[in-house]
Amino acid sequence: MNKTILVVDDDPGMLDLCKFALEGVGYAVNVALSGEIAIDLYKQDPAAISLVLMDYSMPGLNGVETAREIRKINERVSISSFTGTKNTEVVELLAEENMTPILAKPFGLQELVEVIESQIGKPESGAS
Repeated sequence: MNKTILVVDDDPGMLDLCKFALEGVGYAVNVALSGEIAIDLYKQDPAAISLVLMDYSMPGLNGVETAREIRKINERVSISSFTGTKNTEVVELLAEENMTPILAKPFGLQELVEVIESQIGKPESGAS
C-alpha cells in the first residue's frame, strides 16, 4: 500500500519544506493550507491517506477541529500534530484527541521521519 501523508498548515513555507523532505525519503505527500481544504482533500479518497499531519494553530478550523471532522469520515485515521506553542493545555488537548505524537516546532527532518515511521512505517521503495 502506498504511504501518502496529508500535511496541513497555514504556512506555505512549512508545507513546501515538509513536502520536499518527505518526498525525498520516499513518501507521497499532499498539502493543504487550511483545515477546510484538508477535509475536502481527505473526502476525495480517504483510503489513499495513510496519515494526516497537521498544525494545531490555523485560521478557520484549528487542528483539533479539523481532526474531529476528518474522523467523522474515518474514525481510525492516523493523525499526528505539530505546534509552536508550549501551552500545556494545548498539548494535553492534542493528546486527548489522539493527535499524537506531537512534534514541537521547530523540528528536524530526522524527528519528523521518526514520528511518521512510528505511525505508518517506512515508505515503500523501489530502490535501496
